[in-house]
Amino acid sequence: MRQFIAIVNQESGLAKKSDLAELSTMMRQRMAEYEVTLDVKMTRGAEVESVFQKVIPQKPDGILVAGGDGTVNTAAGMLAGTGIAMGILPMGTFNLAARDHDIPLELDSALTTLARAEPRDIQLMKIGNRPCLCTAIIGFYPKMARMIDEYHGKKWWRKSLRIFGWTVSRFAKSTVYRVTITGTDGEQKVEHQFKSRMLSVVPGAYRDTLGIIPERKQVDRMKATVYVFRHLTRWAMLRGMLSFLLGKSSQDPDMEEVSVTAATLSFQGKKEIKIMIDGEVTQLPSPLKIELIPHALRMLIPNPEV
Repeated sequence: MRQFIAIVNQESGLAKKSDLAELSTMMRQRMAEYEVTLDVKMTRGAEVESVFQKVIPQKPDGILVAGGDGTVNTAAGMLAGTGIAMGILPMGTFNLAARDHDIPLELDSALTTLARAEPRDIQLMKIGNRPCLCTAIIGFYPKMARMIDEYHGKKWWRKSLRIFGWTVSRFAKSTVYRVTITGTDGEQKVEHQFKSRMLSVVPGAYRDTLGIIPERKQVDRMKATVYVFRHLTRWAMLRGMLSFLLGKSSQDPDMEEVSVTAATLSFQGKKEIKIMIDGEVTQLPSPLKIELIPHALRMLIPNPEV
């Protein structure tokens, strides 16, 4: 039988609403149906990294990470280069990493999917030497993100309107960054200069979809996309938000997309930049280096034929 370890952030949204003993039993029973022995470890968010340090030397066949995107990001950084397959059990707010890699958002289905999944080596993007599985956002959005409560798809239109109103009232007071992007796109050199209140860096690229949660495409291509929001006025911002919600961002004249295989982001007059990486807000020194490391992370990827 295969040996898996599940590390559950008991402070994540779904875990906080569950009986942890029952949750642990259910997880072990579901995996046993597929001849997988599962050791479940419950831990607090601040202790996730230390738990990984203890279990990685055991070299299990896979480690399942149960939590939000911040917990998954920590796991990716710890497991990169170890050869241990990582599986994502979505228990957080937006669960972008699970969505990007076709993991069902319902826990029982996610367990079944991972039990039948195949390990595959994927690229890992780093920004400022920090791993990033989903997206890194600089500027206005990290401040806005602090107001978003647990999501889980419930009443999302009401929450979207709430965020919309807050954005309108605060946007014009946010910092305007003077940004220089230098790097490469394959064999071509890249150099752009912008004024922007917000920009994001994504491994791969987004496709236009209706709603508040973006959907990534080309997850495993060796490119990243820098999305520069050149919306400097409230009117431009309102138009940009509507374009995003309606799935028409590619038609927004103030949205700039820069494709890179490696790049550096420089911010005039800024020694440190507030940045949100996979849902966690931190400060990083400027300039920021973007790099894509091939075959860096082994993941349990759903088999489309099953």
